[in-house]
Order: sequence, then structure tokens, then C-alpha cells
Amino acid sequence: MTNIINILNNTNEKSLILLDELCSGTDPSEGAVLSIALLDKFKELNATMLCTTHYPEIKKITVLNQNIIRTLLWNLISRN
Repeated sequence: MTNIINILNNTNEKSLILLDELCSGTDPSEGAVLSIALLDKFKELNATMLCTTHYPEIKKITVLNQNIIRTLLWNLISRN
């Protein structure tokens, strides 16, 4: 969380934020709520953000918010 606080304190409209597994390592219900709050804050700051997550709650808000682009990446492995 120290890194997240540092990122928040230094974010502006020109920022590009890359976070892998936002709030991982926390209790799932707390992590999901905290992640949503952080995404809302970054949105308020007009930052551009790329975030990966396993929380279904975050995936759901991307459907409800037209300012968030939701992408899914499928890795296709060919087995011969």
C-alpha cells in the first residue's frame, strides 16, 4: 500500500499508471472494495491507467462505466 499511496500522491492528468493485480494479497472482499475506490480516485485525477485484476467486482464496473475500456486477453496455446 505504500507504493499505491506514493503513486496517488504523484498522479496528475499526464500520468500513465500500470498496476498488475491491484490490491492482491488482501482479503478478497476488502481488496475488491479498495480497488474500486482507487480506480475512482485515479479517474478523478484524470490519469490513464492499465490495471490487471482477478476481482470480478472490478470487471463488472468496467461494463457500467463508459469511461473505462474493458479488455480481455486470451492466450492460445497450440499443442501438437
